[in-house]
Amino acid sequence: MKNNIGAVVVHHKHYDTVGAVVSSLLGEGILAANVVVIDNSEEPEQLESLRASLVAGVTLIAVENKGYGAAVNLGVQTLAEARRFDYILVATHEVVIEKGAVAKLASALDNDPTVGAAGPVLTVEADGKALIWSSGGRFAAVSGIPQHHDHKTSYAEFARRTFPATLDRSWLDGAFVLYRADPLVHHRINELFFMYIEEVELHERLRRDGLRVVVVPEARVEQSSNGTPIYYFSRNLIVLHRLLGHRWRIALVPALVCRSTLAQVVRKRSLQPIASALSGTLDGLRARI
Repeated sequence: MKNNIGAVVVHHKHYDTVGAVVSSLLGEGILAANVVVIDNSEEPEQLESLRASLVAGVTLIAVENKGYGAAVNLGVQTLAEARRFDYILVATHEVVIEKGAVAKLASALDNDPTVGAAGPVLTVEADGKALIWSSGGRFAAVSGIPQHHDHKTSYAEFARRTFPATLDRSWLDGAFVLYRADPLVHHRINELFFMYIEEVELHERLRRDGLRVVVVPEARVEQSSNGTPIYYFSRNLIVLHRLLGHRWRIALVPALVCRSTLAQVVRKRSLQPIASALSGTLDGLRARI
């Protein structure tokens, strides 16, 4: 690959997939020496078998689980201390990369120096069909809730449409994103989130610095996701609004989140989802910004 790309793969107890992810990245042209796997599984007895599943030359670092953002920050720091990269790819442990996806993302960065982050269309498999999980994200007009473009629509129908090379988005799902290296080193992920929604806040900071955040319709990566647990959704949504200065929206969060849990309450015949939402709300208000 002509571009100087480093990669961070965040791994948490997915021992059966992380090796395949790394091998796919090498197949995309990224050098083994430029790949860092951060293992925050906290299972030292698994380390040797994990190391054996990785290609020689890949750096494996096992750490205490301080969250997704902390793992990414450590990986980025490790790469930055080793050498200077043009771009840094951040990926999770379970993605399946369509051939050529990394090159397509790199082209988006090559062709426009104002692009700070580029992501693929993320798909999931459901009943034997490929559905779009995210083609980038936006904020709901009133509530400011992060929402995916094209969520759960048919990928086959999406692929038949004609798009420009890139589409501007407010944020990208953090499962697979190629960043311009220097801004990513400068804009560390806020570790207060622990997990979920941290990439939304990061990408908003990049955009406020004048960088574009884009999805590349021709690039596709499959992932496995069940969405955001209700506790983290309510907690981190409040943290997000506090960090972005959207304080008036905080008052809307409890009602919006509780309304979204009603289906779970009926299905489970339990008020536990509402309790989780309220617990997350309180913790989000108490979090030290």
